Parts: sequence; structure tokens; C-alpha cells
Amino acid sequence: MTASLLFEPVLKLSFQELFVVLHELHAADATEKITSLAWSPDDTMLLLGVECAVKIYDVQSGHCTLNVIKHDFCAVGGVTWLPNSSGFFSGGLDAKVLCWVSTKLLNQVISRY
Repeated sequence: MTASLLFEPVLKLSFQELFVVLHELHAADATEKITSLAWSPDDTMLLLGVECAVKIYDVQSGHCTLNVIKHDFCAVGGVTWLPNSSGFFSGGLDAKVLCWVSTKLLNQVISRY
């Protein structure tokens, strides 16, 4: 008994037919290169690795709410949120992994002890 394969025609769609740009954010400096990004767990913020900096954008307003430069002269290779949006990690090509937490949260934790 020989097996036979049945090939059915495949519907081919182009990328443009499957996806559309829903929202577009622009960096203040158009020469900045975005190296990584992550949505916050509550979908209200967008975390970006931008060259040597980490930025947080408010999704509703499109404004940058945080801009920190802590990676030494190297690109940020990856960013990810903590599960409750209280902080995030950034990793850079400078061989640093930095854990960022909200100063409000940090002050609350310190005041309990």
C-alpha cells in the first residue's frame, strides 16, 4: 500500500492584506534607533530600548514619561516588564542586566521594615 499526499490550493495573502498600522509613535529624535520593546502587562505603557537609553511611553497620550540612560555607550539589547508593571529589566551590550523598580513601590517597601 502506498501513501499518497493530497495537496490543496493555498490562499496566499500579502503582508499588507493581513496587517495594518494601528498606532505610530515617533521618537523626539528621529535618528534614535529602537533596539527592543515590550508592552506593559496592563497595556498602558510601551517600554523601549533606544540605543543606550530606556524609555517608557504612555500609550494613550503617546508621550515619553521616562527617559533614563544607564547602559554605558552600548545599545540596549532587550527589555521586559515585571508581571505587575511595577518595574522592568533591561539588558545591554555593555554586559549589564539592570532591574528597575518604581521608587514609589521601593519607598513603600522600605517604610514597612
